[in-house]
Amino acid sequence: MNLRQQLYYLFNPRSVAVIGASNVFGKWGFNILGRVLSSKGDRQIYAINNKDPEVLGLKAYKTLIDVPGPVDLAVITVPFQALHEAMQDCVQKGVKIAIVISSGLAETGDEGARWSRKWWKSPGKVVCASWVQIAWETSPLSPISIPCLSCPR
Repeated sequence: MNLRQQLYYLFNPRSVAVIGASNVFGKWGFNILGRVLSSKGDRQIYAINNKDPEVLGLKAYKTLIDVPGPVDLAVITVPFQALHEAMQDCVQKGVKIAIVISSGLAETGDEGARWSRKWWKSPGKVVCASWVQIAWETSPLSPISIPCLSCPR
């Protein structure tokens, strides 16, 4: 997929999944899902939460793989320890673009730095180009892209 197609799916997703969606005010999964819901348009929205059956009024799926339809854009708001599994699910599901929002990696010390190296140096996984990291067949973007979530379709 070329950059133009990636940007199309980023700004015009037909479906959005928030992995790590939350009912807890102030968590990234709450804030992002709320923002996506407020700009819903005609897109499908899926909440992914492995504990709660419903998040912000939406049926919650335990994993991205459980979602019944295709997913163009995934926003991943899980702890860094769960990033690898979340990205694997994105690849298996055929997600076009993923926005990764996580913390606690290299900026927090040795343990976070070890996780960061493990994550970013996984075999065959990442080629970095500025702030866009093209991984596997799904392209994750940094939190700098968060404002795009309020764009109506």
